[in-house]
Amino acid sequence: MGIMDISKERLDKNIIVIVKSLGKFINLYR
Repeated sequence: MGIMDISKERLDKNIIVIVKSLGKFINLYR
């Protein structure tokens, strides 16, 4: 249970970082 929670938190943080980086790329190309 603990391992799953840690991996889930890391996944959520990674998704946020990816979304932010994608937003930066979209703004550059506009």
